[in-house]
Amino acid sequence: MKAQPALEWPSPTHKEPRLGNHTFSQPLGILDPYIRTVTTFNIRGGTTMGIDFPIFRVGENIVVGPRGDIALMSIPARHEQKIKDWISFHIYLDVVGRLGTNVSSLFSQGVNTQIGNGIGWKLRVV
Repeated sequence: MKAQPALEWPSPTHKEPRLGNHTFSQPLGILDPYIRTVTTFNIRGGTTMGIDFPIFRVGENIVVGPRGDIALMSIPARHEQKIKDWISFHIYLDVVGRLGTNVSSLFSQGVNTQIGNGIGWKLRVV
């Protein structure tokens, strides 16, 4: 039986874990299986450009759509602390927001926020 190559991580040449010639990359939102100490903090954002819904009539009512832009923002932060070679502790916080960028879209869309958090342990089973 041929011995499997050891998992190389961290290494001076690679920031991601490697096994032989394969590099493991961590998908966003999914915890990786490695016991390590790591902190991540991201700021993401975007905006719509020039929303201009027409004025239309529904029965007797005139409906005025929002005009302007809507901004979106996400701030995820995560920390994992290696305690031993077989156990780590992790905690995360994610803040997401949406708001109008001018008076019309701010009044019609408002300000919406969502906050998510989590705490947990990772144990090496094998």
